Amino acid sequence: MKVDFERAIEEIKRRGSKRVGIQLPDGLRRRTFEIAEEIERRTDAEVIISGNTCFGACDIDLHLLHETDLLVHFAHSPIGEMNKVLFVSVTQEFEIEDLMKEALSILGKRVSVVTTAQHFGVLEKAKKMLEESGRDVIIKKPRRSPNPGHILGCDFSAVAENSDILFIGTGDFHALGISLFTEKDVVVLDPLKNEVRVVNAEKMKRKRYLIVSKCFEAKKFGIIVSSKPYQKRLSLARTLRDKAKKKGLRAEIIYLDTILYETLLNFDADAYVNTACPRFTYDDAELHPKPVITPEEFLVVLGEKKLEEVGVDQM
Repeated sequence: MKVDFERAIEEIKRRGSKRVGIQLPDGLRRRTFEIAEEIERRTDAEVIISGNTCFGACDIDLHLLHETDLLVHFAHSPIGEMNKVLFVSVTQEFEIEDLMKEALSILGKRVSVVTTAQHFGVLEKAKKMLEESGRDVIIKKPRRSPNPGHILGCDFSAVAENSDILFIGTGDFHALGISLFTEKDVVVLDPLKNEVRVVNAEKMKRKRYLIVSKCFEAKKFGIIVSSKPYQKRLSLARTLRDKAKKKGLRAEIIYLDTILYETLLNFDADAYVNTACPRFTYDDAELHPKPVITPEEFLVVLGEKKLEEVGVDQM
């Protein structure tokens, strides 16, 4: 795993920052002391480590940002501009030749290649192998990121139309989102499991139908809004609340920072509508204490949309 220390050090020196916050996702937190010590050794800055969540570029520690001259946010790519936040890349390169050969046996003539921020380093290698095999390759720029081919859990616009899809990354969350978005199979090249597999969201879609069906009997809805800067959809939440009340339902906005299942247990809503990070809606949905649905799915409950018209929730 390669951390772009030089960019962080140069920017801290250029700005003359005296107090620097660092924010890292869970997978990197074992290296927090090492990173803090490196910054302190090479600059005149005092370092404070964020102990709060770091789920993505949308999850900025605003409290620490207020206490520092600069917040260095590691391992995610920016989805917006904040004057005192520096995004520093952390890339994980790996040998893809054998896995790509396996993927080539599944992929068609035209291929859209997408990945997450940690694997930008292998995009060009994958593109070259695909082109050498005679494929047409598309690496498309998304809406919310400056990086071509970048997939976020809330933005699948980097996927090109009319193509097979190759996702390079770990886990199934992003691949399932892509499949929901495109209604197609997704070929996953997983460096962690060292395997190629095909992911399809049909099973997940059936689960979503079941969860939505439970909400038709609900009378009291909590509409979740996140205070995180790039997740906050307060205007949408207000619109949904007002629509629900016009239908004779009880609905109130619940404003949170980090959304946890345990927190929702303290409220007496029958179901929740999540306008924050879509991952909370989709991940482990069957384990939620109460049904959690997307804004579009709520429109189905309100009778304004048909279930088969609902797509994946995106910011």
